[in-house]
Amino acid sequence: MKLKPIAQAIIAAGLVGPAFAAYSGHHVVHKSTCGMPAGMTSVESIIAGNSFDSGVDSSVCWHDRVRVSGMMEAAYRNVKGLTSVAANATAHPVTTSKAFDLNQAVLAVNAKLNSVWSGKAVLRYGFTKTPINYRTFAINTDLAEAWNVHEASVTYSNPAQSPLFMKAGRGFVPFGHYANPFEFSPTLIQSHSQLQEDFIQLGVASAAGWNASVAGWTSSSTGNDWRYSANLGFDHTMRGVGLHVDASYISAVEEVNNAASFTHTATALTTENNAWQAGVSTNLNGFDLGARYYRESLNSGNIWGMHAGYDMHFAGHNHALGFDYESASSKFPTVDSRWSADYTVGLAKNVDAEFKYTKFSLKNNATYNVGTSTLVATKIADPRMWTLSIIGKF
Repeated sequence: MKLKPIAQAIIAAGLVGPAFAAYSGHHVVHKSTCGMPAGMTSVESIIAGNSFDSGVDSSVCWHDRVRVSGMMEAAYRNVKGLTSVAANATAHPVTTSKAFDLNQAVLAVNAKLNSVWSGKAVLRYGFTKTPINYRTFAINTDLAEAWNVHEASVTYSNPAQSPLFMKAGRGFVPFGHYANPFEFSPTLIQSHSQLQEDFIQLGVASAAGWNASVAGWTSSSTGNDWRYSANLGFDHTMRGVGLHVDASYISAVEEVNNAASFTHTATALTTENNAWQAGVSTNLNGFDLGARYYRESLNSGNIWGMHAGYDMHFAGHNHALGFDYESASSKFPTVDSRWSADYTVGLAKNVDAEFKYTKFSLKNNATYNVGTSTLVATKIADPRMWTLSIIGKF
């Protein structure tokens, strides 16, 4: 994806985006008058799960009960890693890839159909892969770009009458917990969890924070066999202190494509493998801390990770710092650990600049040859990537 008039596009998305309604014959209204609340309730947040969230309460209304939000991201990336290998290759050459691109543009539409039914659709144009392949840890030199409908679902929820809810359609299967399904440098656990499917979810979500659900879908890679995930969690905020606890299980984690595409649709793999994970996080006065553990049944492979972050406001701008570290067990053939650090500053109301550095440590500086399914023990540099992004949201 070659460079476009990115600066103008980002400013349009972040600063002038709300004027879209006025210039297209629609009216601009205050956030609370779209016929929808200006932000999600705790129950709505639980039901949303791993769905895309622009991070702002959009004031763009097509008409009453229909709200539009989205984001645009442009970034300079510098990736050092391994080139792809052919069958029977004996080594991976090390290479560096540099580019400045418009990474993605996302449009989300939320509709309040009536008092108990709502709908959501998320369209995205952008790269279909992340710069580093999370299975081979080679550089994805051909990132490709396309329009895709990543989410299209309807939800039934009537918390005033019952904690029961139902969700059906296309989206990211409720397994694990991550904030951004379109992250260009996801954690190892996210890359092993993110699966996009057509599914139906049934559950309970109480205003007190307790929630549980099951979700099912048919696998296109195994003759339409049923697959499922189960979740249990607790979300609560009291006197400025937030607590999140969750545990989840998936019956067929082998369907998650660990090549770090943004769809992660099912692939035809013959080895059955289930997985579970659990996480806990808290936030207080701008600090947030979290830990997560992931385990597969196949060979008992596991990953544990931790996160630390701090949000602050000074000199008239919002600032955020984040750090993630993960360690993989010996059952994962290639990667030993991953860590990342990021810094975000709010340039304007809905425009952010973000710097992020990510580094992987491979086992014995070895890589995995997909062609021969063997380790290649050549001494090479560990893959790493840094990005400088401008993100406009509306």
